[in-house]
Amino acid sequence: MGLSPVCNQVLGPDPTNMTEVGMDDKGNRVTGVDIGKRFFDVAREGVRAARRHSNDAAEIARFVSDLEPERDIVVFERCGGY
Repeated sequence: MGLSPVCNQVLGPDPTNMTEVGMDDKGNRVTGVDIGKRFFDVAREGVRAARRHSNDAAEIARFVSDLEPERDIVVFERCGGY
């Protein structure tokens, strides 16, 4: 008596769940941040190249001040110690 693996097909994004976090057609922009010891890299939706910032208080404050809370969704990596 064993278990057989099951594959769940991904049919596409679920608009109901996406609106819970504000990801709909209202012009939101996703920003990804990869944090390292000396730098953090920022990739913005719609921008071809990522930007590297020094990981210090002044640069973090500058990055945060450029965000638009009504529009930006910021996603951070989930591993690492910084």
